[in-house]
Amino acid sequence: MAEPLDYRNPRNTNNAPGFGVPAQPVTVIPLEFELLLTRTQDLAAARAIEVELARKKIDVFRHDRGGDKGQDVELYIRAADRDRAAPVARQIFFRRKRIKSFPPIAKDNAIDLGRRMFDW
Repeated sequence: MAEPLDYRNPRNTNNAPGFGVPAQPVTVIPLEFELLLTRTQDLAAARAIEVELARKKIDVFRHDRGGDKGQDVELYIRAADRDRAAPVARQIFFRRKRIKSFPPIAKDNAIDLGRRMFDW
């Protein structure tokens, strides 16, 4: 019986050396965004910083860097906006660290309001 060919399967033992998946091109960072505000793997924090900077009318450039170790997000700002943008990022990272430090709620201790509210 014929077997399917596995051209790009990494588990294939018959891979020809030197024919890996080509790397993606690097995104060009605009010249006006000259200051790196943060580099993080916390995608939710990066998005929260972007939203808050947009509320304060501070332009930000997001650069996603994928790689073998995980996806990094870099946020670039203008140098003139550094004094207004740095406290925003610091505050969001502090909040997220504080929230993550709370112990998780055990399922036994969780309150099921849907069941107990209507049992009269």
